Amino acid sequence: MKRILFTLLALVLVIGLHAQISSEILGVVTDESGAVIAGAKITAKAVATGLTYTATSGEAGQFRLPILPPGKYEVTVEKAGFAKLVLPDVELQLNQRAEIPAKMKVSSSAETVTVTGEVPLVNTTNAEVGVNFDNKRITELPLAPNRNILNVALQVAGVSQLSSGNSTFTSGGVSFSVNGARTRSNNFMVDGADSNNASVGGLVQEINNPDTVGEFRLITNQFLPEFGRASGSVVSIVTKGGTNELHGSAYWFYNSNAFNSRTNLDERVFPKAPWRNEHQMAGTIGGPVVKNRTFFFGSFLRWTDRLFASGTSITGAPTEAGRQALGSIAGSRPQLRALLANLPAAQVGTGQSFTVNADGRSIQVPVGTLGGAAPNTFLAKQWSIRGDHRFNDKHSLMGRVLYDDREQISGQAVPPGLTSQSPAKRQAYNANLTSSFRPDLINELRLNYQRFSSVTNAADPNAITIPSIEVLDMGLQGFNAAASRTAIGLGVNLPQSQVTNNYQLTNNVSMIRGSHSMKAGIDFRRQEQFQDFNPTLRGRLTYPTLQNLIDDQAQVASINVLQ
Repeated sequence: MKRILFTLLALVLVIGLHAQISSEILGVVTDESGAVIAGAKITAKAVATGLTYTATSGEAGQFRLPILPPGKYEVTVEKAGFAKLVLPDVELQLNQRAEIPAKMKVSSSAETVTVTGEVPLVNTTNAEVGVNFDNKRITELPLAPNRNILNVALQVAGVSQLSSGNSTFTSGGVSFSVNGARTRSNNFMVDGADSNNASVGGLVQEINNPDTVGEFRLITNQFLPEFGRASGSVVSIVTKGGTNELHGSAYWFYNSNAFNSRTNLDERVFPKAPWRNEHQMAGTIGGPVVKNRTFFFGSFLRWTDRLFASGTSITGAPTEAGRQALGSIAGSRPQLRALLANLPAAQVGTGQSFTVNADGRSIQVPVGTLGGAAPNTFLAKQWSIRGDHRFNDKHSLMGRVLYDDREQISGQAVPPGLTSQSPAKRQAYNANLTSSFRPDLINELRLNYQRFSSVTNAADPNAITIPSIEVLDMGLQGFNAAASRTAIGLGVNLPQSQVTNNYQLTNNVSMIRGSHSMKAGIDFRRQEQFQDFNPTLRGRLTYPTLQNLIDDQAQVASINVLQ
C-alpha cells in the first residue's frame, strides 16, 4: 500500500507563531520612568556554545529574538547614554517565549547594571498548555527499566498509560492516552521532524538512552496552528548538541534473576525466579570542532536481555494416559493428529477427565495442567550523531542521524514452539538550515527522511504447518499471536512484514513588523508503506469442546485465499 500525504499550510497571521524546536526572547526596552527606548542593541549569547544573536529595539521599544535553541543565555542591552544592562541567567525551555525585563538606567559613564533572577516560566503570550522536561529532569527522574524517553510523559496531568493486559497497537515502546483521546491521537516529532508510524500510530524512532535527549516537551491542549495532525497531544523531542566544552556520559545497567521475584505465572513453573541476564550499556560524547562555530555530539547504546518467560498454563491438556486414549481414534482424524503432535502431555494431573464418543464407543480422557516457559531474547543497538555549524551571523546548519537495529524472540510459551522472531531497523536523517536575511526576516528549511522495516515470523518453522486451532473447553484459546495465547498453530496474524518511508520537506518564513509577527509555511510529506499482511492464510479453526474437535464440527472455520 502506498499513501501520499500533501499538506500546504496557508499564510497564518497570529501573534507569537514560532518554530517547533526553538525558543524566543522578546520584550520592550524602557527607561526608569517607563518611556520606551528605540534603537537599543540587544544581544543574546548562548552560554554553552558562545553563539550570539542580536536585535534592535523598534520605535515602540519592542524587540524580538526568534528561533533560539533552548538553553541558558546571557542577554545584554546597550544604548548610548544609558548604563549597559546585563541579564546573565536567562534559561530558555523548548518552545518558550520569554518576555524579559529591559529597564535601562540613564548614565553618562561606562556603567553596567546586572539583573539576576530567572525568567518567569508562566506562558502569557498564547493559550498553549504543556509541560517541559529539561536535561536535568530527564537524567535525574526515575524511568522504567527500558529507559524509554516517552516514560517522562506519564508524569504529566491528564496522561494515562494502558494496563499491561490491554492491546496497544501503537509503536514507540510506551503507549499512553492524553485527556481521554485514543493512543493513536498523539503527534510525535524529533528535532522538529515528523516521527509518526504511518500504520498504527506512535513514535517510530525509539530512544532508550535518555542522555541523547536535550529537552522533551508534551503539549496537551490548545496547540498552535503549525502542529495540527493529532487531537490528543504533541510530543516534541530535541536531541542534544555539542558545546564549547568536551563532555560525555556513560552508564551500565544490569538486571538478573537475583534481583527479581517470581510472578504468578512463574510460581507454577519455577521454584524460584527464572533465569535472566540483562545488560544496558550506553555512552555519549560531545564537544567543539571549532569553538564558537562547529560542534558535534554522538551517542551509543547496546542492550541485551535474555530470559525465560513463563506462559499461560493450560488446565485441560490430556495427560499421557489421555494422549494414548486419543491416539487410539486419531488415525482417520487429521485435526486430532495435529492436536497430539503440537500439544505435549500435561505435567500435573487434576483428577478430571473428558468423556468423548468416537467409533461407537465411549472414551475417558484424563486431563491436567500444562505449564512452561520459553527462552526470550532481545538484542538492540542504537546510535546517533549530530553536527551543528554556524557559517556566519546569518546562516546556521544542523544535521542529525538516528539509527536503531534490534531483534526480538518472544511471545507464546505454552504450548512450546510458538514464539515469534522480529528483526527491525529504524533510521532517521534530518537537516535544518536557518537563515536570518534581515533582523525581521528569518527562514527555516528542514529536510527529513525516515525508514522503518520489520519482519515478524515463527521462530520455529513447524508452527506454520497447521492452522490456528482452538479448543475452548480444554483451555486452548486465542487466534492472534500474543504471550497469553494458548491455542496451537501460529497466530493467524503472522507472518507479516512492512517497510515504510517518510519524506518530509518544510519551509517556514517568519516576519516581524512592529509588535506583530507573521509566519508562512509549507509542509510537504510523502509517506510510503509496503506491507505484507495477509491474516488467516493458513486458516482458523475454533471448536467449543473436545468432542466437537473429534467430530470436526468447528464453530469457526475460516481461511483467506490470495487472489
